[in-house]
Amino acid sequence: MREHDHLIPIVLRLRAAERARLSDIANLYVQASLTDQRVPLRQVSNVSYGMVTTKILRRNHARTVTVSAFPATGVLPSEVMGRARSRLVALAAGLPPAFKMEIGARRKSR
Repeated sequence: MREHDHLIPIVLRLRAAERARLSDIANLYVQASLTDQRVPLRQVSNVSYGMVTTKILRRNHARTVTVSAFPATGVLPSEVMGRARSRLVALAAGLPPAFKMEIGARRKSR
């Protein structure tokens, strides 16, 4: 959840009867922030499941976490970065000394 510029982690656990199947997550009701209307999660999100082999990713021998995103149709990546850069720089400045953040981009192959 986001409250202004603060991200607030939310953890919830369904009752045992409501978590018998993984597919029940899509039927979980969430409340709209503007209208207070309750809707199933599947109406406001794409719920998908997958298994991934856990591994520690490294780049230049350093443990790495990669975060990526795709801009909305009609929005250029440079516009997204223009709006996000100051917040990303502030986040990087607040990291402990052993951590660093790099901003990069993938080029389209021809």
